[in-house]
Amino acid sequence: MSYYSVGDMAQVYSLRKHNTGLKNLVTTLSQEATTGLKSDVGKAVGGDFTQLSAITRSLDNLESYSLATTEVSLTAEMMQNALGTIQDYAINFGPDMISIGSSGDPTSLETLSTKAKTSLSTIVSALNSSVAGRFVFSGAATNTPPVVDADEMYSQVMTAVGGDTTSAGIIAAVEAFFDAPAGGGGYLDQSYQGSRDPLGAVKVSENESIQLEVTAQSSEIRESLKGAMLARIAANDDGTLSDETRSALMVEAGSVLSAASLEMSASRSSIGAAEEQIESAATRNDAESSSLEIARNNLITAEPYETSTALIAAQNQLETLYEITSRLSQLTLADYI
Repeated sequence: MSYYSVGDMAQVYSLRKHNTGLKNLVTTLSQEATTGLKSDVGKAVGGDFTQLSAITRSLDNLESYSLATTEVSLTAEMMQNALGTIQDYAINFGPDMISIGSSGDPTSLETLSTKAKTSLSTIVSALNSSVAGRFVFSGAATNTPPVVDADEMYSQVMTAVGGDTTSAGIIAAVEAFFDAPAGGGGYLDQSYQGSRDPLGAVKVSENESIQLEVTAQSSEIRESLKGAMLARIAANDDGTLSDETRSALMVEAGSVLSAASLEMSASRSSIGAAEEQIESAATRNDAESSSLEIARNNLITAEPYETSTALIAAQNQLETLYEITSRLSQLTLADYI
């Protein structure tokens, strides 16, 4: 009978090799149990990364769409709120301006004029709304407030009025200021500071884009500002206007605001339709993302039961190896014989 012996040094190296291998296996299985992902992705996909790469790329695209839908949704919401503020002002005060202006009652006219002094500031403040530092009514120039402050706009209009104290002259000057085209020296040149171009289209899914085109140069906004400005002038800060002129300005202001309110409804409806489209796109993107996550997990996720079973087995083997190593290290010649 032949006997094969293993030298002490060879035995040490053999035990070390087994120890290292088992330690690495325990570490790998522990990582898989903790993360839930297979450590060797290449082995998990059989060396073919085509499907996994396609899924990862799609998930990255969906993440970018998610960010885009969040941003454009906030922009649309801010636009809707601002236009709502302006329309509420037109609805609440437009009819009163027509009624009180027509009656010519000095006390009521004075009360309404006091409110009119703050109305222009309210509208301008709404137009200068921003989301994360981006002004929503400035078109493509999102880093610039769309309109000058209310006091500066009032000064610009009063310069255009040029000291005229008749209702017809003042109304004509205010209309000319807000209706003037770009280059005509009116609102678009002096008061509007945004871009002539609307916000660019935002891609919210693979085949959908959203574009919010309302800016502070839109006609319904200019009409609202026109009506508020006429009411502001009717407040008669310098006392140069007669009650008859002030009443006529109030009636005109109310008429302009009431008409602007109807235009505002159309703009708010278009924004509302965009909000629905954004929400639908976000819902579809979330559903697609969930499906892709499941598909990716099926490729690279470590099966919990198998992993835990293998981990326990590896730990038991490592403990057995430690025990064997300990016994061998204590073995004496007498024990061996």
